[in-house]
Amino acid sequence: PSPLMSKASARSMLTSGLGNWGLGVELGGSGRDFHFTHGGDDWGFKANFMAWPEGERAVVVMANGDDGMVVAVELMQAVAREYGWKGLEPTVLDAVAFSEAQAKEVAGSYGRGLATVTAEGAGLRITYQGATVELLPLGGDRFVADPGSANVGVKLARGADGQVQSLSAIGMTLPRDP
Repeated sequence: PSPLMSKASARSMLTSGLGNWGLGVELGGSGRDFHFTHGGDDWGFKANFMAWPEGERAVVVMANGDDGMVVAVELMQAVAREYGWKGLEPTVLDAVAFSEAQAKEVAGSYGRGLATVTAEGAGLRITYQGATVELLPLGGDRFVADPGSANVGVKLARGADGQVQSLSAIGMTLPRDP
């Protein structure tokens, strides 16, 4: 009898704007597989939802733990797989071979210590805002941080001398610290 919002407002929310974003929600798919999603976190809590307007389908997961998003994504993928819902399929990444020398070349502090990349043999880990995750090499100075969960794209920039000058991710570029 009293809708949460008007149909016009809902249509505005689900209209693609910058990138794959509507008003406050990320958009994906098309036709019956059109969906929208949004996640949230606070210290000690993580939440995520995805909804498919056609068929009035949705999955919502809340977890109490700083690493809860790993469990939330796995659970959401299992529900979507069970019901044949598109949009939550796991991303398959093709990592490239990376030598210990290449890992040492990338290791260092970036953005006045905001991010730190450490080499562990030929493997890399990045620490940002207190969280440490794997940094998976994809080739061409491209990486994925937190593979299997967040899949955050990371790119290095090099100077004319071939040395790593900065690291870019989630819309920001961090210069390498001296």
